[in-house]
This record gives sequence, structure tokens and C-alpha cells, in this order.
Amino acid sequence: MPGHDAEEFGGELYHDIVARTERSWGIWLDILRRVDESDAVVADLARALMDATSRDDETAIETIRALLEGSTEMTVATPARVVGGASLPAAREAMVAHHDRLLGAIEAASQASNDILEQVRLRIAALTWQQYEDRATRLGHSIAARET
Repeated sequence: MPGHDAEEFGGELYHDIVARTERSWGIWLDILRRVDESDAVVADLARALMDATSRDDETAIETIRALLEGSTEMTVATPARVVGGASLPAAREAMVAHHDRLLGAIEAASQASNDILEQVRLRIAALTWQQYEDRATRLGHSIAARET
């Protein structure tokens, strides 16, 4: 089969998934920039939320893989903590690496049928863009509470 791009198959769905993901990702990164590493309570929460984000992105990647392969089996092999007890910049770098892998998986899914791509959108929403915004809100409330 000759090569094709996202515009040929599921272009609109693909762009919708990427737009939702990246919009929410931007909100999440913006709030992470406000974290003061010297505030141990907020910094620890930020690390825990970045760890959860990395895990959810890995689960989304595996979900996409399973959909593309027509499999119902998922094998997410991640250590107990993805970002560990690293500094905030190191934790963020690890989280961004997982997110980049997710974007690659979404791009790979753009080559699938519209039915598969719609399943990708439905199944990763709660793991990705919805969680990014929820975590940003939670961390924002924590930062605001500490500032008062």
C-alpha cells in the first residue's frame, strides 16, 4: 500500500485528538512552571502528578497499540515510579519524554481507519487531555492555598 498521511485517513479526527491533547498539555505545563521547588509540599505533589501523567500516557500508548493490532491484551510495563524522586526539572523531562511517545503513537494511529481513530479518541480522553486539565486544576489549587 502506498504511503499516506493523516489528511487521507481520519485527518479531522487526528487533528482533533492532537488539538485536545496539546491544548490541555499546555495548560498542564503552564501550571508546572509555577511550582516552587523550595516548597516541599507543592513540589512533592507536582512530582506525584507528573508520575501519574507519565503512567497514564504509557497506558494510552498501550491502548493505541492494542487498537492498532486488534488486541484486547494490554501490557503496560512501568516501574513503581516513573519520574522517581528526581528534581522537578528531571521529573518534567521524564514526563515530557513519555508525552512525546504518546504523540508518536497518536500519529501512528492516524494511518488507521476512521473507526479505529475514533476508538483512540474515546479511549485515551480520560487518560490524557482530561487528566492534564484535572491535574493542572488540582496543582493550581495547591499552589494558591500555599500562597495565601
